[in-house]
Amino acid sequence: MSFATGFSSSLRTATSNGVVASSSSSSSSSSATAAVVRSFSLSARVYAKPRKQRNAADPMALRKMAKFNYDDVPTLGHAILARKREMLQLLRTVEFEIPKLSAFRQTYTPPKDKQYLKFRFQHFQGENHPASRKVVLSVNVDDLAKEGAVKDAKSKHKLLLLAGSRFHSKGRQEDADKGEIKISCELFPNERQNMKWCSDTLDALVSEANVRTNEIDELPLDPRAGLTRADKKRHYLRADRPSLRDFPKQWL
Repeated sequence: MSFATGFSSSLRTATSNGVVASSSSSSSSSSATAAVVRSFSLSARVYAKPRKQRNAADPMALRKMAKFNYDDVPTLGHAILARKREMLQLLRTVEFEIPKLSAFRQTYTPPKDKQYLKFRFQHFQGENHPASRKVVLSVNVDDLAKEGAVKDAKSKHKLLLLAGSRFHSKGRQEDADKGEIKISCELFPNERQNMKWCSDTLDALVSEANVRTNEIDELPLDPRAGLTRADKKRHYLRADRPSLRDFPKQWL
């Protein structure tokens, strides 16, 4: 009996005796005994509930669900109904909400001759899209020269050199210096900020183009960017694609 009692007590506590010695320069060493106690956790199996008892309070347990009697729409059917409800909501919006926009109707006024800057925005109605912040500025080079923003032909030539691939020519060799400059920006989260960046970039290009430098005036234009765009466009709008006129008449 004493052996069993001692064994159970050894499971609960473990005692070890240690000697702690402290020394000093003026006195002799003295020893002390300290007891270190370590506790063991004994959990009974009674507290461990089986899975059925743990799931007894779950209202969505599979054991509590009634047998499916094929009296309800399956999951795919509910998805189809949700899609139809969404379309019905859109039709209701078109029928009742969109006519209210007529109160914000404004008369269209065509731009004046001095308003030659064009800004392109794209919005996705009803949702946020990363492309909605992108702004594209396009301006005709001849309009800049006509309004006096570009001083002379040399300044215009330097402007086209500085624009680089942003200059979109008309494609014909005799009109290599005619076209428009496109500047796009989507660096900032707001479209107004991107619009301001495009405008400031164009102002910097024009102001730098009006500075005379003889070295740049002798450089030719680089047509590679325009040729690359024309080559990509040929796959969709080929200028040399065959038509009905090319069909041999002797085959008819």
